[in-house]
Amino acid sequence: MTNAARTLRYRRVLGGLLVGFAFASLAVLGFTSGGSLAANGCSGYGYGYGYGYGYCPPPPEPTTLTLTPSTAVNTVDEQHCVTATVRDQFGDPMAGVVVRFRVVGSVTTSGTRTTNAVGQAEFCYLGPGLPGDDVITAYADTDNDNVNDPAPADPEDTAAKNWVIPASTEGCKVTYGGRITAANGDKATFGGNAKAEGLKGQEEYQDQGPAANLNVHSIDVQAVTCSRDSTQAGIFGTATVNGGGSFDYRIDLTDLGEPGSSDAYRIRLSNGYDSGVKVLSGGNVQLH
Repeated sequence: MTNAARTLRYRRVLGGLLVGFAFASLAVLGFTSGGSLAANGCSGYGYGYGYGYGYCPPPPEPTTLTLTPSTAVNTVDEQHCVTATVRDQFGDPMAGVVVRFRVVGSVTTSGTRTTNAVGQAEFCYLGPGLPGDDVITAYADTDNDNVNDPAPADPEDTAAKNWVIPASTEGCKVTYGGRITAANGDKATFGGNAKAEGLKGQEEYQDQGPAANLNVHSIDVQAVTCSRDSTQAGIFGTATVNGGGSFDYRIDLTDLGEPGSSDAYRIRLSNGYDSGVKVLSGGNVQLH
């Protein structure tokens, strides 16, 4: 065999070994020739020149969290719900992610939910009895350590909530007066009237102490509501406390017939005072 023939044969053998090595390497790594996607998510390409290459994308991880609605207005006492949507770095929704919610403001509450198949987690809570504002924060707890690590480690978003008083009930009118023992144990007296037409009325409440010696006198009446069966009424507005300031108040009244022995009264103030729902120890409530 001539030297030229030996050289050609050697080159053919060497080339075949290199090509075989390339395809064997791709197979070990989980690649298939021609650019098809292997079971492990990696794509590989082999060529007849003794080489090949492959690509393995990074695993999906929570990258963004969007809270909706971003702003909302609800009436006091209603339920409000927000939805957190978690997506990975490719923009695809992620299931099974722990999302932690926190509410601060007129309501303080929190909760934990896990995203569903479309990457969403819903959180609902009840609104306050008085008007106010909340800030709702949600974050994807990617390492499930119950700590809101700075973004981008734990993506988060916030939403704003505004609670407002209800609209008045047309034709609603109420007069009342009497005595109760408040939740703090103090004796208290109250009296007033209100009507939806023209939003008129005067409301007064006195806690005689010693736990909370205060006198509440209405500045205005902003809403008057009555239930359909005319047994429940609500009065909303602002008032002074001990002759000063301006505080939101809410008075809830129950009229269960004459002479008032089963009627009930409750007053709440934005300074935190709450008499509790109390059956009258004397007096009467009348819804007209």
